[in-house]
Amino acid sequence: MSEFQNDKLVFYFEEINEDSKIDLQIFIVFDEHEEEYYITGVRDSNKTDYKQFKFYCKTANNVEQYISSIIDESSKLNYTLYNFPNLWNDSDIDYYVLEERRQVECEIVGYDKKIFKNFMRNLKIMLKNLKNVRY
Repeated sequence: MSEFQNDKLVFYFEEINEDSKIDLQIFIVFDEHEEEYYITGVRDSNKTDYKQFKFYCKTANNVEQYISSIIDESSKLNYTLYNFPNLWNDSDIDYYVLEERRQVECEIVGYDKKIFKNFMRNLKIMLKNLKNVRY
């Protein structure tokens, strides 16, 4: 018999600037225990030594408002929905833990170079999936 695997959906996206460089990277996870969305990410570290950030939002609408306030509407976005097995086995989940787990084998679906309007429409759907699709 195989060992139980506690799967977790994780949404990742990156903002691409006009030079086709990654400017911002963010992971979003829904925490069932706290009933909140956890957001962590980093700005492009090539420009400045930016530190990771971590935030919680109570509702999907709060996440959408936050994301729309930090992304340039003229930017392109790449985004991926991942399944990370046994995510909560890591004691402190932060950007670096999630980035280390980001592998093509865990990818469920991904899209490249989407415009802001399409991204925001799909973000709404992804946030519902994070909350409602369970292992």
